[in-house]
Amino acid sequence: MPLYIHQEIAEWVDICWSEHRSESARRIWERARDEWGVHEAPSRRWVSDRVRDLKMRVRELDPEPIALPWGERWPTDSDSVEALLTLHHEADLLCSSHGVKDFTGVTVKMAAWACKISNFFDCSVALERLMLLQFSIWFAGQERWGVEKYGQEADLYTSTRTASLGLMAWHKRTSEPEPADEKRWGHVFRIWDMWVEDEGAVRQVVCDYLAGHIFPLTSARRMFPIFDQQQLEEMNLTSISEEVIENDITYESLDDPGEHESDWLDIP
Repeated sequence: MPLYIHQEIAEWVDICWSEHRSESARRIWERARDEWGVHEAPSRRWVSDRVRDLKMRVRELDPEPIALPWGERWPTDSDSVEALLTLHHEADLLCSSHGVKDFTGVTVKMAAWACKISNFFDCSVALERLMLLQFSIWFAGQERWGVEKYGQEADLYTSTRTASLGLMAWHKRTSEPEPADEKRWGHVFRIWDMWVEDEGAVRQVVCDYLAGHIFPLTSARRMFPIFDQQQLEEMNLTSISEEVIENDITYESLDDPGEHESDWLDIP
């Protein structure tokens, strides 16, 4: 058990819970342990306190409305129409090929983000179309998670910080060497690096994120994605005993976590 928890891991726990809200605190801790390893993952007590705090503070929003093609939520300027029609077509094909039924369109937030970031992608290239879809999901999900955690006053840049970092990494992927320590940013990761080796795996990951964002009540992955997906920027949490402080670190109690385990960890 580490004596401190880096902000990235703390934020990962937040997003993990947001994607799996029906699971117990114990299961969230197990996911963190599987993801980060026994030496980096937070203790059961830390995760249980974190989950308890999230359940108290987070206000779950209604499902996102869908931007139906050529409907009232559809853009009218030519550049946005091109970006959104491309996004809709890519999402429709992805759902059809992966057995996802009842797709009628992307969410309004996804549509808005696709139009904002479309210049980062060459939509004549299959991978870039898919990544436009994935980043639209990441940004839309993180914006939503920020509102769920902090209300309408949530800072948009702070909420979508990790998606922005990932987008910059995508943008510079061919012009700058990949930093060894920049493989992921919270729940945002370099999915495009998998394309050459396993195109099918990349499509499956994007499809899972898409289904989780559009069908949050029925999908096994309930996020936005994301992610968050967070989002992922801590905004001065003070209601839990272990909090993110200077240098992006959260300190754990030195107490034996076993002394504080209780049956509530198994309750969703």
